[in-house]
Amino acid sequence: MVPFWEVLLQDLPRAAVRILSNMTFLFVSLSYTAESAIVTAFITFIPKFIESQFGIPASTASIYTGVIIVPSAGVGIVLGGYIIKKLKLGARESAKLAMICSGVSLLCFSTLFIVGCESINLGGINIPYTTGPSLTMPHRNLTGSCNVNCGCKIHEYEPVCGSDGITYFNPCLAGCVNSGNLSTGIRNYTECTCVQSRQVITPPTVGQRSQLRVVIVKTYLNENGYAVSGKCKRACNTLIPFLIFLFIVTFITACAQPSAIIVTLRSVEDDERPFALGMQFVLLRTLGDLVPDHSTSCTATTHLSVAACVLL
Repeated sequence: MVPFWEVLLQDLPRAAVRILSNMTFLFVSLSYTAESAIVTAFITFIPKFIESQFGIPASTASIYTGVIIVPSAGVGIVLGGYIIKKLKLGARESAKLAMICSGVSLLCFSTLFIVGCESINLGGINIPYTTGPSLTMPHRNLTGSCNVNCGCKIHEYEPVCGSDGITYFNPCLAGCVNSGNLSTGIRNYTECTCVQSRQVITPPTVGQRSQLRVVIVKTYLNENGYAVSGKCKRACNTLIPFLIFLFIVTFITACAQPSAIIVTLRSVEDDERPFALGMQFVLLRTLGDLVPDHSTSCTATTHLSVAACVLL
């Protein structure tokens, strides 16, 4: 009697080669790999994007992300499976459904980040420290005449909001000398030599798209401004539309998952389905976490390839 391990060593490579030579299975697995890389990068950075764009705390941004993405993905997967069951879709029809969902998802992904807010006014970056008509790209510098002798560490990001409505990289770069705590627990900084009262004129004139014109309307003659910890608040009302759009994008993306699984199972022999799913899972967990997220077009491209392969 031939030992089990010997039979396993003989059959395993043959089965692996046979499955990997199946073009439909291969393209479905590549689709999962690309989608895993995209989703991993998306979930990792979307809370930071919400935090920086809409000026909300990191914890709140993470909660918003979870509350939106988890239910929308669950509903999308359930609905995708229900459509396949209700319409009794085969491999070809499931591939078409995956192609449609991925195409719409690609379009939505491309326009998702259009919904946002304008950048904050950051001293030394898009707002100059000193008086002057404009600040151009080559002259952007976190240090100025008001803080050059303070010995500031420009790599320490601790934003403060000046009384002039401008955010500064840290209290030292705002020229602040004294600090204390307010009754609300917010740290207060006084004697800030870089903080002035000013008015920002936007948008820039034609031909000066990379410039932000600034006019000083009042300066502190014998006293300096003050600052409080945190970035200055912005008037931005696009958070709710962004979250709604995020729900729709995640929902449509998840609708393609059941279709891809159906195509995978029906592209291999019945006795090879468990092994095929195992190989697909290995590819998903290895390549999906290692392949860099170049663009969202990978998912749609591979799903289109699956559809073309199945429809042949």
